[in-house]
This record gives sequence, C-alpha cells and structure tokens, in this order.
Amino acid sequence: MILKFKDKKVQKICNDPKLMLKHLNVQMAKKLQLCLAHLQVAESFEDLNLDPVRSLTDFHALKADKIGEYAMSLSGNFRLILTKYEENNKIVLILELKKDYH
Repeated sequence: MILKFKDKKVQKICNDPKLMLKHLNVQMAKKLQLCLAHLQVAESFEDLNLDPVRSLTDFHALKADKIGEYAMSLSGNFRLILTKYEENNKIVLILELKKDYH
C-alpha cells in the first residue's frame, strides 16, 4: 500500500531511523519499522487484519470517538494510529504516534 502522513513530524520520524531512535526507544523503533514494512507490502487494508500481521502488530480497530481509525501497537500503551485514505484500500493515512489514545 501507499503510505501518506497527516503530519510532517510523524513522517520525518517514520522515514528517518536516527529521528525514530531519538523519539522512541530501540524496541519501539524496531516495532515501528516492522509495522511500516507490513503496511507497505499489504495489498489491501483488509490484509492487515489477517494473521500473522495482526498478531505481530496487534492491529485493531478503535472505538468511540475514534471509529474509522486503527492502531498498531509499538509498546504497552504507545500506538501508531492510521486510517484508510481512499476507498480503494490501497492508501493508508498515518495519523499519529500516540502514547495513549483513550
């Protein structure tokens, strides 16, 4: 899929390993790289909800005021938040890296 970013800061963190390590610890940076790799190779948004991707990234839909958004876990309560960008399910919009979305 094609990745787009809502925020330039998040885009820079996701695309620059040095910035990634500056903003996240080593374990979370590796997990973020894994999540981004899965996003890039997925053929559709629905592929993200299939094992082994779902079990490796803890991909899940959000609820309440976050309906339509999804998360991938980077650590206990730190998430990569994303949404479908276009109806063809080929583009993902990365919304944010957030410690607690509740």
